[in-house]
Amino acid sequence: MKTTGKIVAITGSVIDVQFKSDEMPDLQYALHIKGNHNNVITLEVVQLLPDHIVRALSLSATEGLSLGQE
Repeated sequence: MKTTGKIVAITGSVIDVQFKSDEMPDLQYALHIKGNHNNVITLEVVQLLPDHIVRALSLSATEGLSLGQE
């Protein structure tokens, strides 16, 4: 399943991503985001929050990610 979300918060290695209501990933789902050097940053969904937001833990450095990034 390919879905697109938007980063709404970054706190160190914890990233909150908002999705459309019908595109919410499940717990332990892997998310992939392009970093600032065209590298791929992998996140794991660890919590489902209100307003169609998931909290994910980055498995690598989060440098180069920004709010609003899809």
